[in-house]
Parts: sequence; structure tokens; C-alpha cells
Amino acid sequence: LAKLGFDIDDFDNIITSGDVSHALLQNNAHTLGCQNWDTLTTLVEQKSTNVFVFGSGDEDESYCTSAGWTLTSIEEADLILARGTFTINDGSTVVHKKDDEMEYWRVME
Repeated sequence: LAKLGFDIDDFDNIITSGDVSHALLQNNAHTLGCQNWDTLTTLVEQKSTNVFVFGSGDEDESYCTSAGWTLTSIEEADLILARGTFTINDGSTVVHKKDDEMEYWRVME
């Protein structure tokens, strides 16, 4: 934030949307002062934690697995997570739109 011209002393705490989403995926949003989402709570409690990711390409797999979710195909997914629209990650293959746009769109069909 200092590089953007902010004085770090002006902030008590900083929470990003990624922080909140990750806590929601863990059914642990209360640690950030937020409410859990009932739909995600049910999925986590039932251990229905297969996720298909439209990713940013920036550590999508570790983001999901560290929250207790398993990457899977869209057909087997209990949840579709959109972290960005640059990669598709089904747990076995990662397709980067920037690297192979034709393959990206083929997988989308």
C-alpha cells in the first residue's frame, strides 16, 4: 500500500475479497467478522467439497486445497469458483487462456 501512496499507519487491518472468500470456503468467515454463507456451510458439513475453478492463474490450486476443497471436473463439482477467467483447472489439467486460447474455448464447450 505504501507504493500506492497510502500511509500504513492509517489502517487497523486490511481484509481483501480473497481473504473473505477463502474463509467462506473453510466455513470460517466469523474469524474475519463476517457471516458464513449457508450454502457453503452445508457443502462443507456434508463434505461435498469438489470444486471446478475458473482461475486467475495465480495459485488457484493451492488457494482451493488450503481451504479443504478438491479440484475436479465441472461434471463432478459441488461448487464452481470464479477467481478469474484466465485459466480452467479441473484437477488434472490447467488450460491458460493466454497460452492456448483455442484449447481454453474447447474446454469451455
